This record gives sequence, C-alpha cells and structure tokens, in this order.
Amino acid sequence: MRKHIALPVFVGASIVAALAVLLAPIASGTFGKPDYRFVSVTYNNIKKTISSSGPLSPITKVEVGSQISGSVKKVYVDYNDHVEKEQVLAIVDLDPLKTDVVRSEGQLTRSSSELKEAQINLSKDSKLFEKKTIAESDFLVAQARVCAMEGQVKVDEANLERAKLNLAYGTIRSPIAGTVLVKNVEEGQTLAANFMTPRLFEIAEEISHLEILVAVDECDIGQIQNGQKVQFTVQAYPGKTFYGNVKKIRLAAEKLANVVNFPVVVSVNNTNNLLLPGMTAEVDFVIGQRNHVLSVPKTALSFVPDKVLIARLEHMPDQKIAQIKAAVDRAADLDDNTGQIWYMDEKGRLSVAEVKLGISDGSNTEVLSSGPLHESMQVVAAVVTNDDVAKVDKSGNRKLVGPPPGGPGGPGPGGP
Repeated sequence: MRKHIALPVFVGASIVAALAVLLAPIASGTFGKPDYRFVSVTYNNIKKTISSSGPLSPITKVEVGSQISGSVKKVYVDYNDHVEKEQVLAIVDLDPLKTDVVRSEGQLTRSSSELKEAQINLSKDSKLFEKKTIAESDFLVAQARVCAMEGQVKVDEANLERAKLNLAYGTIRSPIAGTVLVKNVEEGQTLAANFMTPRLFEIAEEISHLEILVAVDECDIGQIQNGQKVQFTVQAYPGKTFYGNVKKIRLAAEKLANVVNFPVVVSVNNTNNLLLPGMTAEVDFVIGQRNHVLSVPKTALSFVPDKVLIARLEHMPDQKIAQIKAAVDRAADLDDNTGQIWYMDEKGRLSVAEVKLGISDGSNTEVLSSGPLHESMQVVAAVVTNDDVAKVDKSGNRKLVGPPPGGPGGPGPGGP
C-alpha cells in the first residue's frame, strides 16, 4: 500500500518542480526579453535605377511588297541575307508586262497619227472658212476633232508611262541596305496586288544599331532625360550587361490597366552583333550612382519598434523608454530623405539615430549624415524571439509555445 501511495506523491512533486522552473522567468520579469537581428553599416557602390522592359528592334524596318499582280518567276534572297540598296530581291513574270508596253506604244502611235490628220484637216478648213466656202459649223467640228485627239494622245502617253512603270515594278528591289528579316514569297507564287499589297519581304537597316522601346510609368518619367545612360540584360546572355542611351521620350502616352505610360526609345550600339531584333531587354535607367559611400541595408530603415516591443523594455529607465516612444511617433512624419537607424548604445540599450539619406538601389541606402554610425557598426533590422511565449488557449489554460531555447537567432552584439 505504501508503494501505491508514494508513487502519486512523487509524480505530483515532479510536476510542481517542472512548473516552478518554467514559470520562474515570468516571476523574475525576464520572460520574453527581446532579441535582435542585426545588420552591418558598410561602404558600398550604390546605383539608383528605374526598371522596365521592351523588345529590341531595328532603327529602320521596311516592308517590301508588290504593286503589280502576276506569277513570281525568281526569288534571289533568303532569310538573314544582307542586301544593298536597289538590289534585286525577286522578279515577277515580265512577259505580260512587256506586252502591255507594246500595246500602249501602238495605241500612242495611232492616236498621234490621228492627231496629225486632224491638224491637217483643220488647217485646210481654216483657209476655206476664211474664203467663206465652208460653213462655220464644219470649221468648229474640225477644231473639236483636233482638241479630242490631243486629249487622246495625252491619255495614251500616260498609259504607256504606266505600262513602263509596271514593267519596272516587276523587278522587286530593296529600298534600303540591310538584312532580310522576313521572306513571305516563293517562286511560282501568284501575287494579287489588286486586292491588297502583298507583303513579300521585311528588311531591317543595319542591325549594328538597334533600339529598345520601353514604357515608363508617369510617376518616373520626370527622372528620364535624353542622353541618359541605360543598362540592360537579355536572357540569351545571363550575367552579361549591355549599355545604351535614351534617344527620345515620345509624347504619345498610353494608358494600360489605368496606368499612364510614356514610350521611351533607347539607342543601342550592337557592333558585335550579339543582340538580335525581337529579344526582350530588361532595362534599368541609371538615375544616380555613388561609389564607396556609407550605407545601411534597407531592412534597417524599415525597422520601427512596435507597442509589443516597447512593453518588453521594462528593464530600461523610464526616460529612455520615453525617448524611444517619441522617436516612434516621429517616424510617421519623416520624409523620403530622412530615416531612423536603431542600434544598441554603450550600455546595451536600444537607441535611435536620425540620419539624412541619399540614393538607394533597393537593397542599400546611402547615408549622408552619419551621426553615430560608422563602418562595421551593427544596427537593428528586426526582433527575433527565442524565449518561450506564454499564451492562453481556448480552454483558458496557460500554454507554453514558441521555439525551443537555442533555436535560430540569438542575442546580437551588445544586445540587452
């Protein structure tokens, strides 16, 4: 019987001892003491950019079509071929066109002869009319005949000129020197230019110079200027950076998804021909650049003590806590050029420095007025809680939850 009675007493005593150990930090007032994650103040090269993307394209791109209908007899070029200005690209069947020229020449010869005949008759009738040997009506008919034939000759001359032009159009030539990007015609293909101009070739001017057309948000367009330096990457060459310059800011704004964007043309030197038309460029407009300047990580500027953290600073003097609260209240009124940096003072207490800020690259921000900051100094980026946190579950019983002691985090240098 004593064994049965002693066992519960022993178990009960163990539970009491365990609870005493767990609740001791709460009774001593050290439970939940904050633990900070720190980042370093360093010297960095900072480049502020505005990002966008757009396709690479030739500066000049011309679509070559056919102004006449007919069967394609010969095609002389293919994709990626280099062509010179006025070089023959293709030839349409010229026989019907030559026939049209001959027909027009014959028609012009006939109308010219008829005009001469009418002029001779008018000359005769004019003399007879002066002698009153013919009626005035006959004389006027002769004059009208000459006018009509003069008009017919002009029409036939125009028809002949048109036939010669069509014959010339049968030989399709390149309007510019460049590279064939698109070829939409094959030998034997029939062209029907009467309905729509066939698009046979697309030729890009020398691709040693390309352009990127990117859309820039109206909020950022004020920071873009002609001649501004641009850097960009393409997926074809990971890790390689290319450079260009802003050529033009177009005024024809476009509204996409309720956002106003301005087209910006970027000029690119492609003398090595690595870049190809149609590639998508991820563009960064360089707004500002600072080399070897004191900087802090962005996470340090976004840290602001909350009410929970301030409540856990009971170990600090009331005056110090009041200073912290005042700094927190002021944080909401700071402009973009001012920031707060939180750090541990020489006594290991949370303190704050208000600094002037320069440019940012999204990861690090330039510090213009350093105050107490110096290189390699540790500043607060976040709060990490490694202590067990006491909570109350739905049943009303106290429940201990949280990461076990010795987990991730840990006190930072000089932490309280």
